[in-house]
Amino acid sequence: REIRAVLDDGREQTFTIGAELQMTPSHRMAVRVSGGTEESRNAGVGGFNLPDRGSDDRRTQWSLQLSERMFRPRLNNNFRVQVNRRTSRQVPVVDAVAIDVADAFNGGGGTNRSSEDSVAVRLDDNLRWERGSWNFQWSGQIQYEKQRSIDRGNYNGTFEFASLHDYCRATGFIGTNCAETQRMVSAAAALGLTP
Repeated sequence: REIRAVLDDGREQTFTIGAELQMTPSHRMAVRVSGGTEESRNAGVGGFNLPDRGSDDRRTQWSLQLSERMFRPRLNNNFRVQVNRRTSRQVPVVDAVAIDVADAFNGGGGTNRSSEDSVAVRLDDNLRWERGSWNFQWSGQIQYEKQRSIDRGNYNGTFEFASLHDYCRATGFIGTNCAETQRMVSAAAALGLTP
């Protein structure tokens, strides 16, 4: 009997960088960049799920924001650009047909493969101008989003067996756990019975 240890590990990294620049007493610019990654290997392994049923997951995200502010006695302007990008991937450790044996194990290949990508861009501008008793204000916003998602559930198919005996018989008694089933089938055949 072989015993294998499976490492189900994960890690996460994030960062944020920002700066602000005072160009003149009435003019200011700022930039901020943030992002990170999150990874996990062999997710979903344990219990009835064998190591080949696990998956590797990776998510990344980053954001960029630029802003400019100008303020004068009669004129104020706030402008901002923001870009966000996210990606996500789930890939099975083994790309094969899944095998589910009731009350025994789940093996074969992973049943899910997915990917997701999204990009969002947003521009905002707010302008305010005063002249005597008149007050003029203009605001505008432009937004762009693009998303792509692919989810392949059970894309290679699944063989389901009601018991370990059914699995052993169907696979030609492969594995040490099938010795008892093979003995029962051989004994029935020797007596002329259908196992």
